[in-house]
Amino acid sequence: MRLNFLLFIFTAISLTATAQEPNKVALIIAIGNYPESSGWDKLSSLNDVPLIKGALKGQGFKDENIAILKDQQATLAGMTAAFDKYLTQKVKKGDIAVFHYSGHGQQIEDDNGDEGDGLDEALVCYDAPQEYRPGAVKHFRDDLLGKKIKELREALGPAGNLFVSDTVNNTIRKLTRVAASTPTPGAGTDSKLINISTRGYVGV
Repeated sequence: MRLNFLLFIFTAISLTATAQEPNKVALIIAIGNYPESSGWDKLSSLNDVPLIKGALKGQGFKDENIAILKDQQATLAGMTAAFDKYLTQKVKKGDIAVFHYSGHGQQIEDDNGDEGDGLDEALVCYDAPQEYRPGAVKHFRDDLLGKKIKELREALGPAGNLFVSDTVNNTIRKLTRVAASTPTPGAGTDSKLINISTRGYVGV
């Protein structure tokens, strides 16, 4: 499974090559050592970091353009700021961006009434407890990630490419489907969006 993912990265990013080499930026988030007090089991997510980074460097990503957040760096505030700083604010039209998340995912109570089943999908940040408490905003909800993905796609423009991968059941795959299908101001201004499923091999 891991080999298949690396081959997909190589192939997909290579297919985006143009006469003028685009800038390539990436954000890798991996959380494996959740605090004991959070109730979450530990994962081997950090093992994914060198694999993903190596695959990206093999496709011309420079070290200075590959941002990595691990464990306690990946709080809700840290993840939100990093998405803006290392992706949306760093790209220009026609660039290539990659976002990868390794960690827990969770369904939590919908907080704005936009979910038919009453549940939001969420990435579990380092500071998010397993026992969800309404009003305690520590999860990276689908609404927030969908908003960030849409902002990034608009920044990349129609010639840009965004690759999103995760090791979480359904969370990001649902978000990318929504972000890809929801109309945005200025039709035809969004980048191409590709979701890469890596579920089932985190830390193997």
